[in-house]
Amino acid sequence: MRLLLLAGLLAGCQGRDDPRYRDELELLGIGGDGAILDARAAWSNTGFLAGQGEVSCALLRRRAEPLLYRQRALPGASRADDEGVVAGADSLLRRDGGWALTVASEALSARLELAAGPAGAPAAASPWAVDAPVLRGALRGHWQAGDRGGLFDGRGLLLRRRGTGGPRFSGEEQLGLYVLGDDVSIGLVQSGPRLYAWALAADLMLPTEDLVVTRTGRGYRVDLRPAVDLVVQIKTRSRHLRSAPMDALTRPERWLLRLTRGELVRTIRAASASIRSAGAPASYPAIAVRTAWK
Repeated sequence: MRLLLLAGLLAGCQGRDDPRYRDELELLGIGGDGAILDARAAWSNTGFLAGQGEVSCALLRRRAEPLLYRQRALPGASRADDEGVVAGADSLLRRDGGWALTVASEALSARLELAAGPAGAPAAASPWAVDAPVLRGALRGHWQAGDRGGLFDGRGLLLRRRGTGGPRFSGEEQLGLYVLGDDVSIGLVQSGPRLYAWALAADLMLPTEDLVVTRTGRGYRVDLRPAVDLVVQIKTRSRHLRSAPMDALTRPERWLLRLTRGELVRTIRAASASIRSAGAPASYPAIAVRTAWK
């Protein structure tokens, strides 16, 4: 009876009122020195304190300890709309056509700006929609964490995921592959059978309707043929960051999820991409992100 009642309540909720609703912005960047930035700002209607906001930030640098930050804010200090996400003093918001990440806490102070750039196709309406407000843009700013600090100068992209059918509830694995160069942006987000992908060369958007991604022994292979003669080989590096997205939930919620689903693990790796087309092969920095239940 309780299960039937719960199912009826969920069926009666729609949009942001649905207890499974989540709105998440993801800012990914590759610095000129090889550093990888992974920043996320999310608003969720899930949990005992529905309406909370959360900002997390990870910086993976060569030959340096990774920087990890996560902060949650109460519902009254959180919001999400078309302009972005606010979680207390932290935010990821639209600014002058681009986007700005602001973190203001004792643990981390940071300000990074992603310049306006080409956008991906609008996401189709579905329980879980993915789109890319910025496919490629200059990403610059500064950060300070205790006695550590520095500048970030590189390239970035921005993704947005919204809806009620995300991997947290579907149990599906989610894979993200992103190649970023001065004039190139190739990316894909795969959640179960759903695929959102793009291939931007200079200002030309290439067709991706035939795109196939396969796992290889050392990374991934992205094949855009026959729509376009383009194959991307992505080789991941051994150094990576692992996080548990569910750690932000309360202890009873984590216990219930581990009992019913398991543990959700998110892994981000720096990578290199070799692009083979009609011309000579070219190499670009890349990022691989995998979220899966264990």
